[in-house]
Amino acid sequence: MSSNQYVVNLLLSSQDVSNLRVDVAELRQKLQTMETLQKELELLQRQKAASEQALNAKQRQRSRGMWGWLAGTPDEKADDA
Repeated sequence: MSSNQYVVNLLLSSQDVSNLRVDVAELRQKLQTMETLQKELELLQRQKAASEQALNAKQRQRSRGMWGWLAGTPDEKADDA
């Protein structure tokens, strides 16, 4: 191998390494973004679950309806006022 060919191969290898470093940096940024989005998704899922639990509890209270009235349970609307 001539010295010129050796230098060309070294330069190509150097360029490949630079390209790989850029690729790695881009992938790290994407991974960080994905981790942030994952945390945000988990937070939203917890908020949704809490909202659904509160709604279900409210609906259970209201579902007493006629039976609650017959049993003498106070009207919830009176409690809200």
